[in-house]
Amino acid sequence: MTAHWCASVAMPVETMLFDLLVHRDMTEALAAETAVYGGAWVVTPGFPESARLPIDERPVHLGRGADLSTPLADQYTSVMARVFKGAGWDPQDFHCLRLVIDYPPMPSRAVIRYPLPVRGG
Repeated sequence: MTAHWCASVAMPVETMLFDLLVHRDMTEALAAETAVYGGAWVVTPGFPESARLPIDERPVHLGRGADLSTPLADQYTSVMARVFKGAGWDPQDFHCLRLVIDYPPMPSRAVIRYPLPVRGG
């Protein structure tokens, strides 16, 4: 089994910022792969290889409890701090994988995926 996390691009944007926050116990996520799929996904379920685009951006591992600031969004750090506080989570318990794609095609879907551990294995 594989975990798939997606960010959709439904309108023209200059930059797509996709932060995947994973708990420190989910070490398999640190070897995540990425792919970007074109508009074919709208009518086709899943992630068909025929819709995969030749975009080879990779997520950057920012580390555990990372500073999530970015020049792309002025208040992003404070928003994320409120999310963690509201959920009662400690940011030190989470790794951040950041994927940035300049001028992503529209419509498209960026996917970060990694294999899930086998239960009891």
